[in-house]
Amino acid sequence: MFDVLLSKIFQNSLKNHNFKIERVGKKNTLIPNDLVGCRDYLLKGEYTYNQVMELNSLTGYNAGFGYSRELGSVAFIGIPDIKKAQNSGYFSHKVQEYGQPIDNEKYYFEMYSDYMAKYVTTYTVYGMGDPILLENKVLIDKINYCYDYRYKRKQEHDKKFKPDVLKMDIKISGTYGFNDIRKLVHEYKDIKEENIPIQFAIVDNNPIGILNLWRQYDNVLFRDVWSLNEKEPDKLPIHFLKIDEAKKINNFKLYYFTPIHSSIKKQFEIEKIDRTLIPNFNFIMDDGIDYRLQDIQKVKVKTLNKKVV
Repeated sequence: MFDVLLSKIFQNSLKNHNFKIERVGKKNTLIPNDLVGCRDYLLKGEYTYNQVMELNSLTGYNAGFGYSRELGSVAFIGIPDIKKAQNSGYFSHKVQEYGQPIDNEKYYFEMYSDYMAKYVTTYTVYGMGDPILLENKVLIDKINYCYDYRYKRKQEHDKKFKPDVLKMDIKISGTYGFNDIRKLVHEYKDIKEENIPIQFAIVDNNPIGILNLWRQYDNVLFRDVWSLNEKEPDKLPIHFLKIDEAKKINNFKLYYFTPIHSSIKKQFEIEKIDRTLIPNFNFIMDDGIDYRLQDIQKVKVKTLNKKVV
C-alpha cells in the first residue's frame, strides 16, 4: 500500500519516467529504470563516429550513440555499465561545474542503430570519469567540479593539504555583524543540507569571514579575489580569531573560499568574483594545458623546482 502511495507522489515530478521502488535497509527507495548517459565532462565542438570511438578507447569503457531533440546527435564515452551507454532513456545534460548552481534538467536520448551511428558526423560528446584520461587530445567545454583543479587544490579533508596561501573565489557585498553571519550560515544550507563552515579573521586590520573554510591555519597568507582584467592581489598576513573575539565585531566582510555548487548569487549580492568563474573564461594556458586539468602532483613538483632554482 505504501509503495503505491509513494509511486503516486513521484508521478508528477517524474512524468513519463520508468521507475521502481525497492526496499533498501529500512527505507523505500525510488530507483529510475530509464536513466542513461553521463555528464562528468562535455567536449567542445562536434565529432564523427570514428573520432568518438578513438577517444572512448582511451577510457577503456563503453560508448553510446543516439539523438536528443534539444541537442541533436549525442554520444557518451567512458561508461562502465553498458546498459547506461547503449540504451534509450533520460539523461541529465548539465555538467555540474565548479561554482555553478545545480541543474538536473533531463533530455530524452533515443539510441541509434549501429548502422545509423556510423554515418553521423556531428556528435555532441559527454564523458564519464576524469577527462585527464583523454591526454589533452581535445578541448573540454565543461567539467564536473570533482575533476577540476580549482576544486582539488582546496580539498581540506586531504591530510596533505597544507596551504601557503588561502585564495578567495568570491567577495560578498556589504558588511555583516557576527550574529547576522551566524544566522545566515544556519539558514543557508549546502547540497548536503549541512551548515556552511565559516572562519573569522583579521587581514590588514580588516575583519573578514571566510565561508566554506573548515579549519584555521598557521603560517599562511591571504589573497583577495582575483577579478577579470585585474592584477593578482597582494598576499597578506592573516590572523584567525577565536569565537569570543569575533562576537565583539560587527563589520565583517564576507568571502567564499570554495563555492563548489553554490547558489550564492541568489542569496547574496556579489562584489567581486574570481576571473575563472566568469562565463567563457579561456582556460587554455600558454603551454596548451587546460588550467582545470592540471595534475596536482605535477604542479607541486614544478613549484618545488622553482624554489630550488
